[in-house]
Amino acid sequence: KLDLFPRYPQGFALKSGDVGFLVTAVQYILGELERLYNFPEITISNVYDDATATTIRDFQRRNGIEVTGEVDRETWDALAVQHNLLLEYEE
Repeated sequence: KLDLFPRYPQGFALKSGDVGFLVTAVQYILGELERLYNFPEITISNVYDDATATTIRDFQRRNGIEVTGEVDRETWDALAVQHNLLLEYEE
């Protein structure tokens, strides 16, 4: 189960320009979900770039989440659930 997203500070979100492990995790998950959503290939760069934000907006739109291009708790939870379901399906 993926539960790496910070609980604090309240309202935390990953956004364009952010760097670090969580950005890498998001990019990896998007890469795994690529074949389900027909996303363009995401480069795992450790930087929350325009391509990552664009793909997150597409993911949010398709999942009924407010389209911000940022990864907040709601978006993270949806990414994690779908990633975990994909892993279960592939077993």
